[in-house]
Amino acid sequence: MCSWPVDCPDHRTLTVLVIDESRSRAGEIRGGLGLAGCHVAAILAGPEGLTAEVEKLQPELILIDTASPGRDTLESLAAMHRDLPQVLDARG
Repeated sequence: MCSWPVDCPDHRTLTVLVIDESRSRAGEIRGGLGLAGCHVAAILAGPEGLTAEVEKLQPELILIDTASPGRDTLESLAAMHRDLPQVLDARG
């Protein structure tokens, strides 16, 4: 059960999509979220395939590295705004 950063109301596993160009940092994030009981469904390095992954995985949370997000990533997220899961800023 994931209690950080958000509680799932029905105490199920929180499904997370991570967008980070650093594979090593994304791996650390996956490990930490796993320890918290979350399920990282996918890790993307950028916007390629983002819309399809969100539609396929239906994540409750998208975690994005905003320290250096590509314009295409932000534009893709903005285009999905209406149906977008909660987005958290992962600045380190």
